[in-house]
Amino acid sequence: MQAAATHAATTAPPAPQPVVSAVAAAARAAALGRDGAAELVAAGEQSPQLAAVGRLWRLAVTRGIAVADLLSTQVDNLQAAARHRAKVQAALAGPKTSAGVLAGLPVAGIGLGELLGGNPVGYLTGGGFGTVCLVGGTALLCAGTLSAHALFNRAEKGV
Repeated sequence: MQAAATHAATTAPPAPQPVVSAVAAAARAAALGRDGAAELVAAGEQSPQLAAVGRLWRLAVTRGIAVADLLSTQVDNLQAAARHRAKVQAALAGPKTSAGVLAGLPVAGIGLGELLGGNPVGYLTGGGFGTVCLVGGTALLCAGTLSAHALFNRAEKGV
């Protein structure tokens, strides 16, 4: 396992820095005769997948189980999760763009009204019903933007 961890730490494809650091720490620990699996399990707060690999490593060491098949299954699971995240991001690209355009339409409408000489800024800031419309519209715009943002976050997290 020590050789595999060292090989992974030095030759793995680009990965997020916390993952690289955790694998490198596990390789160093194994090289010094310490529990490399514990390093990966400890990194579980940053990456649950690393914690799973650490648990598999611990099983291989303590029970003598061949870890190759277990790690191959874990790699397949990680790749499937990455593909799913990419599909979700692609599926959300259109709705995110639409939400951005819709959020900008009120400002564009005010600008167009000013260009045409309608003086919407004067109407909205002049008191009375215009101010009520400004406050109400701003509140609805903020609520819509926040709810769209919450929906996108839930969809990205798979909730």
